[in-house]
Amino acid sequence: MGITWKDYITNVEVLRRANISSMEAMIARSQLRWTGHVIRMFEERLPRALLFAELKEGTRPRGRPRLRFKDTVKRRLTLAGISYQQLEKLASDRAGWRSVVSEGTKAVHRDWVNRENERRRRRHAVDATPEIDQQ
Repeated sequence: MGITWKDYITNVEVLRRANISSMEAMIARSQLRWTGHVIRMFEERLPRALLFAELKEGTRPRGRPRLRFKDTVKRRLTLAGISYQQLEKLASDRAGWRSVVSEGTKAVHRDWVNRENERRRRRHAVDATPEIDQQ
Protein backbone atom coordinates (compact mmCIF):
# COMPACT_ATOMS: atom_id res chain seq x y z
CA MET A 1 0.00 0.00 0.00
CA GLY A 2 3.04 2.24 0.17
CA ILE A 3 2.42 3.38 3.75
CA THR A 4 5.41 3.71 6.06
CA TRP A 5 5.53 4.14 9.82
CA LYS A 6 6.55 7.77 9.28
CA ASP A 7 3.34 8.60 7.41
CA TYR A 8 0.69 10.25 9.55
CA ILE A 9 -2.31 8.13 8.60
CA THR A 10 -5.05 7.05 11.00
CA ASN A 11 -6.00 3.41 11.50
CA VAL A 12 -9.42 4.18 10.04
CA GLU A 13 -7.82 5.50 6.85
CA VAL A 14 -5.49 2.51 6.54
CA LEU A 15 -8.45 0.11 6.82
CA ARG A 16 -10.40 2.16 4.28
CA ARG A 17 -7.51 2.06 1.80
CA ALA A 18 -7.04 -1.68 2.33
CA ASN A 19 -10.81 -2.18 1.91
CA ILE A 20 -11.09 -4.32 5.04
CA SER A 21 -13.18 -3.98 8.16
CA SER A 22 -12.01 -3.48 11.72
CA MET A 23 -10.83 -6.36 13.87
CA GLU A 24 -13.89 -5.88 16.07
CA ALA A 25 -16.15 -6.38 13.05
CA MET A 26 -14.21 -9.47 11.96
CA ILE A 27 -14.57 -11.02 15.42
CA ALA A 28 -18.27 -10.13 15.51
CA ARG A 29 -18.79 -11.79 12.12
CA SER A 30 -17.05 -14.98 13.27
CA GLN A 31 -18.96 -15.13 16.54
CA LEU A 32 -22.32 -14.49 14.91
CA ARG A 33 -21.72 -17.01 12.13
CA TRP A 34 -20.73 -19.67 14.68
CA THR A 35 -23.74 -18.84 16.86
CA GLY A 36 -26.07 -19.29 13.89
CA HIS A 37 -24.43 -22.62 13.11
CA VAL A 38 -24.85 -23.82 16.70
CA ILE A 39 -28.48 -22.68 16.85
CA ARG A 40 -29.30 -24.72 13.74
CA MET A 41 -27.88 -27.87 15.38
CA PHE A 42 -30.09 -30.53 16.95
CA GLU A 43 -30.91 -29.75 20.57
CA GLU A 44 -29.08 -32.88 21.76
CA ARG A 45 -25.73 -31.74 20.34
CA LEU A 46 -23.22 -30.67 22.96
CA PRO A 47 -22.32 -27.21 21.53
CA ARG A 48 -25.99 -26.20 21.45
CA ALA A 49 -26.61 -27.57 24.92
CA LEU A 50 -23.65 -25.62 26.27
CA LEU A 51 -24.69 -22.39 24.55
CA PHE A 52 -28.05 -22.39 26.32
CA ALA A 53 -26.95 -24.11 29.56
CA GLU A 54 -27.23 -22.58 33.01
CA LEU A 55 -25.49 -23.75 36.19
CA LYS A 56 -27.88 -24.97 38.85
CA GLU A 57 -25.44 -24.90 41.76
CA GLY A 58 -22.04 -23.60 42.70
CA THR A 59 -20.58 -20.30 43.77
CA ARG A 60 -18.86 -17.55 41.88
CA PRO A 61 -15.72 -15.79 43.04
CA ARG A 62 -15.85 -12.21 44.30
CA GLY A 63 -15.83 -9.39 41.81
CA ARG A 64 -17.34 -9.06 38.38
CA PRO A 65 -18.45 -12.38 36.90
CA ARG A 66 -16.34 -13.67 34.04
CA LEU A 67 -17.90 -13.17 30.64
CA ARG A 68 -19.32 -16.24 28.98
CA PHE A 69 -19.46 -16.72 25.22
CA LYS A 70 -23.20 -16.10 25.48
CA ASP A 71 -22.56 -12.70 27.10
CA THR A 72 -20.22 -11.59 24.33
CA VAL A 73 -22.68 -12.80 21.69
CA LYS A 74 -25.43 -10.73 23.31
CA ARG A 75 -23.16 -7.68 23.20
CA ARG A 76 -22.32 -8.30 19.53
CA LEU A 77 -26.01 -8.76 18.70
CA THR A 78 -26.80 -5.41 20.31
CA LEU A 79 -24.03 -3.67 18.34
CA ALA A 80 -25.23 -5.35 15.15
CA GLY A 81 -28.83 -4.29 15.77
CA ILE A 82 -30.14 -7.86 16.06
CA SER A 83 -32.75 -8.69 18.69
CA TYR A 84 -31.75 -11.52 21.04
CA GLN A 85 -35.40 -12.58 21.28
CA GLN A 86 -35.51 -13.21 17.51
CA LEU A 87 -32.11 -14.90 17.36
CA GLU A 88 -33.37 -18.48 16.93
CA LYS A 89 -35.93 -17.46 14.32
CA LEU A 90 -33.40 -15.47 12.28
CA ALA A 91 -30.65 -18.09 12.56
CA SER A 92 -32.91 -20.95 11.49
CA ASP A 93 -32.89 -19.57 7.91
CA ARG A 94 -29.27 -20.02 6.84
CA ALA A 95 -29.31 -17.68 3.83
CA GLY A 96 -31.22 -15.05 5.76
CA TRP A 97 -28.84 -15.34 8.69
CA ARG A 98 -25.85 -14.77 6.41
CA SER A 99 -27.35 -11.51 5.17
CA VAL A 100 -28.30 -10.44 8.72
CA VAL A 101 -24.74 -11.14 9.89
CA SER A 102 -23.31 -9.26 6.92
CA GLU A 103 -25.42 -6.17 7.65
CA GLY A 104 -24.73 -6.46 11.37
CA THR A 105 -21.00 -6.65 10.73
CA LYS A 106 -21.19 -3.46 8.67
CA ALA A 107 -23.02 -1.79 11.57
CA VAL A 108 -20.33 -2.93 14.03
CA HIS A 109 -17.63 -1.53 11.73
CA ARG A 110 -19.47 1.80 11.33
CA ASP A 111 -19.82 2.02 15.13
CA TRP A 112 -16.08 1.35 15.53
CA VAL A 113 -15.20 4.02 12.95
CA ASN A 114 -17.46 6.55 14.69
CA ARG A 115 -15.91 5.77 18.09
CA GLU A 116 -12.38 6.07 16.70
CA ASN A 117 -13.17 9.38 14.98
CA GLU A 118 -14.80 10.72 18.14
CA ARG A 119 -11.84 9.61 20.26
CA ARG A 120 -9.44 11.30 17.83
CA ARG A 121 -11.57 14.48 17.79
CA ARG A 122 -11.58 14.65 21.61
CA ARG A 123 -7.85 14.03 21.82
CA HIS A 124 -7.11 16.81 19.31
CA ALA A 125 -9.57 19.18 21.00
CA VAL A 126 -7.64 18.78 24.27
CA ASP A 127 -4.32 19.31 22.47
CA ALA A 128 -5.62 22.49 20.82
CA THR A 129 -6.66 24.08 24.13
CA PRO A 130 -4.23 26.93 24.94
CA GLU A 131 -2.30 26.51 28.17
CA ILE A 132 -2.76 29.21 30.81
CA ASP A 133 0.32 30.43 32.63
CA GLN A 134 -0.10 29.87 36.37
CA GLN A 135 2.33 32.60 37.60
